[in-house]
Amino acid sequence: MHSRHRRTLLQRIAELAPPSVRDRLVPMLENHVLPVLSHITGPAIKLTVAYVVFQVMLSQSSSVQAAWHAIKRVTPRPVHNAVAAVGETSVGGAAWSATLAIRSGADRVFRPVHDVHEQQRQRGEEAAEGVMQMQKAVDDVLGQPATPTVDELMRKVEEATPPSTRSR
Repeated sequence: MHSRHRRTLLQRIAELAPPSVRDRLVPMLENHVLPVLSHITGPAIKLTVAYVVFQVMLSQSSSVQAAWHAIKRVTPRPVHNAVAAVGETSVGGAAWSATLAIRSGADRVFRPVHDVHEQQRQRGEEAAEGVMQMQKAVDDVLGQPATPTVDELMRKVEEATPPSTRSR
């Protein structure tokens, strides 16, 4: 990859990425990823990029992880043994090391995004709890009976439903 293309790519990422991701992603690309990719030519670069994207998706997406684990469960044992044997070769060891580096880098880059999502989820739960407490306080003040739980509703439905009569 020529230095002009590198600068253009890095500038474009810097424009599009949020600041927390930009501060981590651009230096990692500039110092670690792009120098390695500059030595790879032709179709190998496409395969490498596809592999990197797959590993990032696998490490960051719970739905992709679930699909991957399902695939691993249905894969026959001889295939697992063959993959393990390849992993013990020097090429397999290098691929495994690259995989770990990619996943570690993806974790460092995307950790701030996961933290923001977790904070938003916690705020939503706290807000829902607050609304439930306010509703209970209003019901207590108005003297209305508390809203029935799902279990109570199901019990009433079961009591009101006559037993089915089947004719054969």
